[in-house]
Amino acid sequence: MQSCTKFFDWPVHEMPRLRVAAMFPLTDRKFDRVYRGPTHALHLHDYAGSIRLDDLEFELTPGTLTFSPVGGESRYDLPEPGTHWCVHFEPTVSVDGPVVQIPLVLPLGSRAPDAAARFARVARLHQLSRSPDSPPASPFAASVAMAELLHWVGLLDSTVNASTNTGHAAVERVLNHIDRNLQYTYNADTLAKTAGLSQNYLARIFHRHTGVTVARYTLNRRVELAKLLLRSTFLPIKQVAINVGLPDARHFNKQFRAGVGVSPSTYRKQGA
Repeated sequence: MQSCTKFFDWPVHEMPRLRVAAMFPLTDRKFDRVYRGPTHALHLHDYAGSIRLDDLEFELTPGTLTFSPVGGESRYDLPEPGTHWCVHFEPTVSVDGPVVQIPLVLPLGSRAPDAAARFARVARLHQLSRSPDSPPASPFAASVAMAELLHWVGLLDSTVNASTNTGHAAVERVLNHIDRNLQYTYNADTLAKTAGLSQNYLARIFHRHTGVTVARYTLNRRVELAKLLLRSTFLPIKQVAINVGLPDARHFNKQFRAGVGVSPSTYRKQGA
């Protein structure tokens, strides 16, 4: 294992353009899966294990932050499955001026909850920006939140107030449960027990908080994870379907096409 002394320079005045921002499960073992995408990736890990960034190997502990520049390869070895926050964003054009240095690997320690709150804020704003009736300014708001996260990582400015309005605690528990268990099937009763509420009441406050039903949110998140796996791995499409909790190939194809507009195989070929 190595200690990290490498950094990536991000221009201070550049606004990141987000492609993916969410929490995803990870079950990789023995570095057998390669991730390589057309975007930069910032992750906050909540598991123990190891990561290989190209030819460098680093230890992961809960609360470790990693940065994977565009064009590089990432591999994982996890003794137990876990989840991580994941934000993919477009590489910047060359910009003159000051930069903030983003370490490739950074154990955050006591700063990890602060970082998790910032990742959650970026993810919620990104999800809002993708809604058909989202406010015109919402994509810019997501970019601003991501720029703030990058600056915070580079500067480790503990004076910035990281508090966010996360809404109803019960809904947040359900959102976290869904985000952490996309590969599994579960029913409305399971989610209601997670929230500690009746199914009907949960359905009402969930829609009020997110603007969609529980079923629609879950499906949207599964399609989002499928897009990530199709874009950044060589997994067979059948395995992608299993990994996102839609193991029936025909049903997966239908739901993916309905959400994205093209089939999974076409989406992968397009490199979208």
